[in-house]
Amino acid sequence: EGVVGPQIMNAFNSMVEAGGKGSNSYNITQEFWNNRWTPENPSNTYASLLNASNNFVSSYYVEDASYVRLKNITLGYKPKAKSLKAIGISSFRCYLSVENAYLWTKYSGMDPDIRSANPLFAGFDRLSYPRAQSLTMGVNLTF
Repeated sequence: EGVVGPQIMNAFNSMVEAGGKGSNSYNITQEFWNNRWTPENPSNTYASLLNASNNFVSSYYVEDASYVRLKNITLGYKPKAKSLKAIGISSFRCYLSVENAYLWTKYSGMDPDIRSANPLFAGFDRLSYPRAQSLTMGVNLTF
């Protein structure tokens, strides 16, 4: 499955970059720490750690949320029934199934396919959990 064109406000990044609320009350990313403005590193990538004026929402935190997800893969094997009759089995099948196998995206958050309990927060990622991956193995036997 996939989608092209939506945009997401990555609110988590606004909390962990440039002091979030004008203080260092939030954890910050290693990327921010290494590239923040200091007198020794006059960077224009990130503001200084205690930049009290950088607590506004801006388009800087809006990102492309396009993605392609390999949703389900199932591989199975079923031998010929003729070879199973000798041991008293009428049918046999073994399989391996993977759900949410892989995600291709340039979005910097955990998953661009965000969910929110509040419809007013559509397109607003406050660190929502990514889709769970699952691996299922099984055997079907008929005697």
